[in-house]
Amino acid sequence: MDHLKKKNTPTGLPPWIALLLATSVCFPAAQAKILEIHSFEKIITHIQPNTLLVLDLDNTVIEPHQTLGGDEWFSDLIRQNLDIEKNRVAAVEAAAKDWMSVQLLAPMKPVEANTPSLIRKVQAAGNLVIGLTARSEALAERTVEQLHELGICFMSNPVSRRNAYLDRENGLRYHEGILFVGERTTKGEALLKFLDHHKFAPPHVIFVDDRRPYTESVESALESREIDHVIFRYGATDSRAKTYRRDIAELQWQHFKKEKKIISDEEARKTLK
Repeated sequence: MDHLKKKNTPTGLPPWIALLLATSVCFPAAQAKILEIHSFEKIITHIQPNTLLVLDLDNTVIEPHQTLGGDEWFSDLIRQNLDIEKNRVAAVEAAAKDWMSVQLLAPMKPVEANTPSLIRKVQAAGNLVIGLTARSEALAERTVEQLHELGICFMSNPVSRRNAYLDRENGLRYHEGILFVGERTTKGEALLKFLDHHKFAPPHVIFVDDRRPYTESVESALESREIDHVIFRYGATDSRAKTYRRDIAELQWQHFKKEKKIISDEEARKTLK
């Protein structure tokens, strides 16, 4: 029996590509409930009994040790591809393919050192916690491995223990406590499909993401169902964009393509001197 059915009775998702191709959308009610934070610990004070905590992964829970494989590198790849192809769809798809190839080998670290322990604390208190990521479902198994290496397990207190495709055609997959969003589905739409699939109306939802378009998408979706919620735009990794170095990323990328190994930023800097 699903964990959901034992402990919770109802009382009453674009990925990289979709985000970067999306046009600007206005959500009138979003600003009021989207809070800016730079510390994961700020979330804890908003946890209520029977809270459903929904967490983005990249640049929210985990990030790469090195420049290669990071969000900033991915965005830079798109810019470089656009200079060559002048076709945004093709540029984003090519960048996504390269980013995914790196993720298969890239070591990760928590965005903050205490993030894994804070997630476990929320789970131990009896609250449900799931991941909601823009990663492709093709990276599902690898993503679980990356998280387990850091002591993060979304199966400790999930909404459901049953893996399932919620929309196979669009790549919307629930796997090991994590909802992987297909390229044709926003995070807000994905979350509602997930709740409907499990016939679950949580009394309180907290969603955390580093990307404002994603926070707005989920805010709008929860607002449409009149589900009590708090949305956090998490900015702990904002400084990475300011310190990003294309020369380091390019050196790491060329080494990766040739050797299938990832060198650190420190090694790259020494080579560039």
